[in-house]
Amino acid sequence: MFSPDRFKKRWLVIIPKTDKQRAPARRLFEKLCVLVLFCTMFGIAIAAAKGSGGESSYFLPGNPRTGLRVFTEKGCIRCHAIQGEGGRSAPDLARSPASYTSASQLVAEMWNHAPRMWEKMRIEQLPAPHFEESEMTDLFAFLLSIRSFDDPGNPEMGRQVFASKSCSRCHSIQGMSGSKGGRIGPDLERWTNLRNAVQWAQTMWNHAAGMRKEMTRQGLTWPQFQENDMVNLIAYVRTQSSEAGNLVYIRPADPVAGKSLFQSKGCSQCHKSVHTTAVKSVGAPELGRAALPRTVGQFAGLMWNHAPRMAERMQSLGMKQPLFSDKEMADLISYLFSSRYFEISGNGKEGKQVFQNKGCAGCHTLGSGPAGVGPNLKDWQGELSLTRLAAALWNHGPSMLEHMQQQKIEWPSLRREEIENLIRFLEAPVPDEPSKPGRKKS
Repeated sequence: MFSPDRFKKRWLVIIPKTDKQRAPARRLFEKLCVLVLFCTMFGIAIAAAKGSGGESSYFLPGNPRTGLRVFTEKGCIRCHAIQGEGGRSAPDLARSPASYTSASQLVAEMWNHAPRMWEKMRIEQLPAPHFEESEMTDLFAFLLSIRSFDDPGNPEMGRQVFASKSCSRCHSIQGMSGSKGGRIGPDLERWTNLRNAVQWAQTMWNHAAGMRKEMTRQGLTWPQFQENDMVNLIAYVRTQSSEAGNLVYIRPADPVAGKSLFQSKGCSQCHKSVHTTAVKSVGAPELGRAALPRTVGQFAGLMWNHAPRMAERMQSLGMKQPLFSDKEMADLISYLFSSRYFEISGNGKEGKQVFQNKGCAGCHTLGSGPAGVGPNLKDWQGELSLTRLAAALWNHGPSMLEHMQQQKIEWPSLRREEIENLIRFLEAPVPDEPSKPGRKKS
């Protein structure tokens, strides 16, 4: 059985020892203890890679728990907050942007905002921290995990959801003062010990068929959850327990097992994922970057919203609706979330244009050719990753910026797509196309 006390004692080592960082970091630790538990128990983006070409090589080879330590020890916490704890002079990295962020988007944001960050450090006489590639990888694992983590939720807003979505027509919650809820469905007091949206997604999915049948009998419209409705509902139900009970946790998730479940449970019959192709063309959305919401709670709401449509589609295809254990649901979500973050769909030819148009070719060479001001990037061929690029850009950025300022060269901005294209080009440079002979004049 998981012990929160043992967990807390074990992770007190993440609190920095410097006076300037200790207080905000300690508050951050207290607030993020549940977050690190989330990263540990549900495996969002923490599967270790098994080598290039391996079955899970696209999963993040980092550890968000170690990334939290990097975040504090490298001083990121001085300017950036996480869930409101930390600095106030830079964006809260758990809340912005509102949509999900891929690793390539993080690299682009880091590159675009780096000059401003370095200038602030110079004014405050702070040395720019150096990152090893492994530290940058762990930091990315932490940042990507917290952006999958839901806010605590608002119980009062959850109470309104419970009423407005007609949950009370079938369910009651013992211990709720003045409860006049229905008795058709199970009493939700048993759900007060479920601590996360993964377990709610699993439970609601498994019972969706029975709920749909009963709602049809009562003439009720299938309710739709928006944004944080599901998270607020969870927060409300969690406050209604009449007595303390044992918290329900699940074992660490396995994204590789999640990929197998995506196939074996029939998801791949209709849906494409980042690494699979749908068996049947039925118009179901691809579960990649665009289709998945930012947080697990929003994902649970999305599954609920589409449950009737999916049930009808499975019935038309002669498929039996699959059931999930809580561990299986965690594995499935872990696979979908972690695989999309590090998928790169860049184009080497377009990356060559980025390399030339953004001025990279003015200082760097690839392979043979005259030496540039910057290092030759031939060693990156076949060995480049997003976090290696991020570490190199950050560590060598101040000297690059100084040189560009001396040459009166403007610091170029990069979009996510340009980062991905650039990586594809640096991994395998596109050779120059032979010049075509001109047409002879008659």
